[in-house]
Amino acid sequence: MTEENNNLKERYQLWRTQIKSLLQTTNDVVKEFDKSLLMKEEIRKERLSICDECEYYKKEYNLCQKCGCNMKLKTKLYAAKCPIDKW
Repeated sequence: MTEENNNLKERYQLWRTQIKSLLQTTNDVVKEFDKSLLMKEEIRKERLSICDECEYYKKEYNLCQKCGCNMKLKTKLYAAKCPIDKW
């Protein structure tokens, strides 16, 4: 039961992180809405290559453990930012 509780706590923490990050990214996108919504493909690829080298990026799930976002999607958004300022 304790291991199950720990797993639930970890999942809850990740969900909180994901929701917080989603709200922040949404806010950033709305602020920059007058600019292009999506990044150029070459910049998106550059961002994702930075993520590939990051200790928080889980490539098999395309998730950042720091913000909880799907990085294949987040790297496409013009106003999106890396949670640890790598891009």
